[in-house]
Amino acid sequence: MKQLPEHIIQAIKNGDKEAFEQVFKQYYNALFNLSKGILKDEAIAEEQVQEVFIKLWERKEELQADIKLFPYLLTSVRNRSYNYVRDHTVAQKYVDHQLQQYREQIFNQDYEQYSDEIILKLNKVIDQLPDKCREVFKLSRFENLSHKEISKRLNISTKTIENHITKAMKVIRAQMTQLLIFITFWLGDF
Repeated sequence: MKQLPEHIIQAIKNGDKEAFEQVFKQYYNALFNLSKGILKDEAIAEEQVQEVFIKLWERKEELQADIKLFPYLLTSVRNRSYNYVRDHTVAQKYVDHQLQQYREQIFNQDYEQYSDEIILKLNKVIDQLPDKCREVFKLSRFENLSHKEISKRLNISTKTIENHITKAMKVIRAQMTQLLIFITFWLGDF
């Protein structure tokens, strides 16, 4: 890895986008590979690395002049990736536990019926997304394309892709949370 100029931190602190882009180009691949190794998912790894760079830019004024930028970025990406794994593991365990409790409470019911209803509801929510948002979301989540692959296919920026996926996830979470609340009230307290 080639050495970046010593003044690069000060340039970034001053809002120099070219200096920031130089850091991004220099370190992105190494950071992406680290995150992908932890997460085993290219799209999520890409999101984690992009988030670290976004935070770096948003907090550029707070950078210390003597910061070792690459170790700082490595640590940030590693921590975000492990936190993602931890948070999603805990969330999945909770969802699995709740589903098991729902199954146990439904005595003479066919649970598969509820699974099908949830899948139908999810598909309906996805179908109601704006066209481009829906297309980006499906390419990302159902065809497992990375942001770069979607960008090439649709000829839009990775930032636009990130915005579409974020919007889709907010809508889906909101709608599916409403469904979960309805099911909880319908089944009663535990």
